[in-house]
Amino acid sequence: MLALSGGADEGAYGAGLLTGWSQSGKRPDFTIVTGVSTGALIAPFAFLGPSEDATISHLYTSISAKDVYHARFPLAIPGSTSAASTKPLARLIANAVTPAIVDRIAAEHRRGRRLFVGTANLDAQRMVIWDMGAIAAGMLPNRVALFRQILLASSSIPAIFPPVVIDAVADGRPVRELHVDGGTSAQFLSVPRQLVIDDAPAPDSTRLTLYLLVNNRLGGDFKLVKPKTIPILRRAFALNQQSALLSLVGTSYLYAHEHGIGWNLSFIGNEVEASDTLFDTAYMRRLYAYGLARGQAGGKWRSRPPGGPEQATDATDTSR
Repeated sequence: MLALSGGADEGAYGAGLLTGWSQSGKRPDFTIVTGVSTGALIAPFAFLGPSEDATISHLYTSISAKDVYHARFPLAIPGSTSAASTKPLARLIANAVTPAIVDRIAAEHRRGRRLFVGTANLDAQRMVIWDMGAIAAGMLPNRVALFRQILLASSSIPAIFPPVVIDAVADGRPVRELHVDGGTSAQFLSVPRQLVIDDAPAPDSTRLTLYLLVNNRLGGDFKLVKPKTIPILRRAFALNQQSALLSLVGTSYLYAHEHGIGWNLSFIGNEVEASDTLFDTAYMRRLYAYGLARGQAGGKWRSRPPGGPEQATDATDTSR
């Protein structure tokens, strides 16, 4: 199982690591792939395997902010749903997620493999986990459009990007739900919450190996913050993400350790200086190259969360 976290433009790390991992010849075929936020954009292509490495490489090394969003006129923001429009991102997703890609995902779903993406339902205030393979293999006439909508929704940071309206049916009546960035609820999808609460073993847990690919930092890095709105927001958001991620990482590790599940973790080290500019192409390329080098070395996966003894492992090592 591969779980891809959120991280906005820092998804370039995951894109690079997966590509380098393919080049090392050690990347496994995953039975289950999950994604949230930027991880949701990577997930369909990671699910299809190394044949789509060029696609994720292109998505994270050749774009800039203008390919993701357009800032709204300042006076229009108070009456709008967000500070920016994501029409460019919707076009980017439509160009990458073609009907042929959706058909291939459907074929893998029929083979028994599973692809899940998380969004946050603002109306119900809960995480929604979408079975993307079932949507791809379904009979809905709008299955391709719905598939793309869910990826856009999972990547839509509330207030900055507009929510995505998804039509549904509740108690026999049509409703219009507002969905946003899945990272609002959880930064990645791995062990189901109820299994952790009940401390119940997952089916065939001793055969399961979990890889957490975190497109973010997990250790606080000291940096003087510019006293301006965007740098302050970005830094505060990063702190919130890191705290939530550390909690999820620790919980998944403890559950895996208890139930004999192979557990592996990769995240961005503090040696890579962060950028104060969202979707800075030069920064994304540096981060991609950093992930690529790690992937070529087998992934440099850790067998324990940060804070304990440093244990980088080869991707083929499923030590508990």
